[in-house]
Amino acid sequence: MGNQRKSSRGSPTRAAHGGFRERSADGPRGALGWRPPRVVVLSGLTGAGKSAALAALDRLGEQVLDLQSLAAHRGSAFGGFGRPAQSTHREFQASVRDRLRHADPDRVLWIEGCPRYLGSVGLPAELLDIMATAPRIELRRARADRMAALVEEYGSAPVRSWLDAVDRIAPRLGSAA
Repeated sequence: MGNQRKSSRGSPTRAAHGGFRERSADGPRGALGWRPPRVVVLSGLTGAGKSAALAALDRLGEQVLDLQSLAAHRGSAFGGFGRPAQSTHREFQASVRDRLRHADPDRVLWIEGCPRYLGSVGLPAELLDIMATAPRIELRRARADRMAALVEEYGSAPVRSWLDAVDRIAPRLGSAA
């Protein structure tokens, strides 16, 4: 074949017609061979209590996917404070995909809403697709309560790191509620 693609290392590769997104959406099990779980996303501003709600659901025996624990990053400007080093992007995505494949598709899988990247690791495309159409429950908390929660969670970090992080996150704190 005269127009064969090559990887960055020079070995031949094959392109899937339509790309990954098209192949993962072809039927109830998709090209990946598993039926996606019924996802509900917990959303809300930073400090609204999403992580605490997810942990409470886990303690109650609900099926949860804790992306922040898997990523060793909280996703906010404070994300890496007090966390171990992150795994590689590939390891993180493999771990997320494994948990998705093994989730019971007949039960709700609770996920905390988060950005596409948690530190240096990105969410797999199929999870982003699932989350984009999943129902959301928005958690709300007054700004003063959210700030108190942030201080409690991250207050022991070095002052300079904390101040830099507050500057980065200020737009996401919202107005006084």
